[in-house]
Amino acid sequence: GETRPIGDNATAAGQAANRRVEILIDPVESQFNS
Repeated sequence: GETRPIGDNATAAGQAANRRVEILIDPVESQFNS
């Protein structure tokens, strides 16, 4: 969720996990908003 990241930003692995989630979600939101 936006308020509770899936990955721990204190670690490189957590940051990578959060980026993967954003990459998967953003294109879907863009399609709905267009």
